[in-house]
Amino acid sequence: MKKKLRRIVVQGQTYLWKFTPGYVATQDPANPWQCHDHFTAYLLEAKNSPLHISFRTWEDPIVGGPLRTGLPLDLTDLQSGYQSDVPGINLHTPKHAAWLIRQALQTGWQPERSTKPFVVEQGVEWLMQRS
Repeated sequence: MKKKLRRIVVQGQTYLWKFTPGYVATQDPANPWQCHDHFTAYLLEAKNSPLHISFRTWEDPIVGGPLRTGLPLDLTDLQSGYQSDVPGINLHTPKHAAWLIRQALQTGWQPERSTKPFVVEQGVEWLMQRS
């Protein structure tokens, strides 16, 4: 089943977006799977410069991944030791899609000018800034 792109208006511009859940196998027998989710957005008039954000989080066999269900994230920046309790985030919701698009624009994504994808591999680090 092909996922439809959803429309959202951010800063007066119309974007198309989708959130795609995924999994990746780990080598840990206690936690054999990890969530590897993807957020994609395009400016309606400029699909040649998409925004791609990847998120890796824990996965629970009963409730699923935190970014799919809105469970709180307990994150620690391993380099600085800074702890962040990010309130529940469900990336299926337009509120969080708009925040990710605004964050990308502030970070340098220029979808109307660029011809290359704007890729963020560590999306969870962006979520740490929300708290």
